Amino acid sequence: MASWGWRTKPRSAIRTVQWYKEFGSLEGRNWDEENIEKESSYNANKIHPIRRIYNYNAHSDENEQIGLLSLEEYLSGQFDKNEVEGDARNDKTTYEFFGFGFVDEEGIIRNTQVGKLIIKNKFDNEEFLKQLLKINLPNKTYKPSEIGKWNVFPMEIVLKVFAELDSLNKYEIVFFVWLYR
Repeated sequence: MASWGWRTKPRSAIRTVQWYKEFGSLEGRNWDEENIEKESSYNANKIHPIRRIYNYNAHSDENEQIGLLSLEEYLSGQFDKNEVEGDARNDKTTYEFFGFGFVDEEGIIRNTQVGKLIIKNKFDNEEFLKQLLKINLPNKTYKPSEIGKWNVFPMEIVLKVFAELDSLNKYEIVFFVWLYR
């Protein structure tokens, strides 16, 4: 049996939703665009301006290395002290995992219907629960050859377990995961 994959960054669902607004506001922009004239002073990689715009808007309030720079300085790559686009890539994967938005085959940022609710401040606990119930494994983060061979809906399993028992110990949880797989 394959293990359940889960996005653990960020650990706060509230922050995930807050940050998504910055990602979703870039709909139609090319996530994969490179600035061939600029490179990172940290690793000489080409700059991805849209990723950096997202990262700056979403994370500059909590990341001092970004927050002390202007957007123009950050986009230049000249002030990089470490790999700075990793947070943006991680966040994008989280948004895809939860079904808020995605980057299409051409590299263009797209919002889902749920992502549009987030942007309009109409996303609530019920909508988040609906998204959690849709999560199934394997999902698109698995190898393509694994997709469709089996499906597990982890949140459905959790809800079935709680419907049957008033309390659980770790052995009972393992038993029900195995039973409902």
